[in-house]
Amino acid sequence: MKIEADEGLIFRLSVYDGPLDLLLALIKKNKVNIYDIPIILILEQYLDFMATMNEQNFEWSSEFIVMAAELIYIKSRMLLPQDENEPDPREELMQALIAYSKIKETASFLFNRHERYFNRFSAPAQMPVIVTEIPLYDANELVFSMKNMRLALKDAMEKKRR
Repeated sequence: MKIEADEGLIFRLSVYDGPLDLLLALIKKNKVNIYDIPIILILEQYLDFMATMNEQNFEWSSEFIVMAAELIYIKSRMLLPQDENEPDPREELMQALIAYSKIKETASFLFNRHERYFNRFSAPAQMPVIVTEIPLYDANELVFSMKNMRLALKDAMEKKRR
């Protein structure tokens, strides 16, 4: 199902957001370890889902076709004899799925947090009013104290010179 906005934006409301989302769902459905993906099992289910897709958006559908081609390529590389130094053909796909899974979890966390706090506003913090009383001194006492301080400083300087 698609909803089109006035400015030409298309919002997709479907079960899967893209090929990685479908692939991740199939892995979870089959309770498979992401590091040990049985490519043929996942590929069969992936192609079955694609056969049921009734999408007119060719760009979006092409993403699924590219992923199916990638799965077929990985399966064909796994059937060929491998050199010891050659990396596992599934490695790149595993890394992409792990990264996608983390992003999806983070997005879900942020969405839930947004939903929870959307209409909540905190009151501004009230700054405590600190009232301090400044003691009053006689101006003559202050002048007398300044003179005494100046004399003490002068005496200290003279002792240092000697």
